[in-house]
Amino acid sequence: MLPFLAGLVEKNLVVVHDEPYGRRYRLLFTILAYARKLAQSNSEFEAVRIKHLRYFLDMAEDGTKHLRSSNQKQIIWRIEREHEEFAAALHFADSRDDLVEEHLRLVGGLWRFWMLSGNFTEGIAAIKKALARSSPPEFESYRANVLAGIGGLLWSKGDHAGMEKYLRMALESGQKLNDVPLLGQIMNSLGI
Repeated sequence: MLPFLAGLVEKNLVVVHDEPYGRRYRLLFTILAYARKLAQSNSEFEAVRIKHLRYFLDMAEDGTKHLRSSNQKQIIWRIEREHEEFAAALHFADSRDDLVEEHLRLVGGLWRFWMLSGNFTEGIAAIKKALARSSPPEFESYRANVLAGIGGLLWSKGDHAGMEKYLRMALESGQKLNDVPLLGQIMNSLGI
């Protein structure tokens, strides 16, 4: 793979960026646009989009585990660097009725990032879209996490009434699930 990539760089079809946490390769915009057009006419395009969504879902869920570690700065940088890709994954998950679970999990994996990076408005909008979709009872744990997340984001924006509304819904979900750690977090946030 590396010799092929090096050949594309040599022919100026791929641009190399040395960044703080590694090297990044990007297609030129015209090449990327052409590749997208070709991909959309391919019968496997939907399968590739699902793989894309799952890749960024894994990145978000893995990243959220490390946002309270010494790697926090690196994780925030990595997610910010992939902002367009996360936006595409969110849009795709929102567009398909069979991806409600993935949609909830993706915003659930990103809400701490939105809070720590100050992207409150973006996070609130994305979470509201995910919550507006009906979700079956087996997704209740994802929904509870997302409700707690939007409550935290609203608190960060100074919307205490909105925070309380969503945290009370999260509390109800946490009680249904008997999720003690989540209940403790929510009760602490509500001052109960």
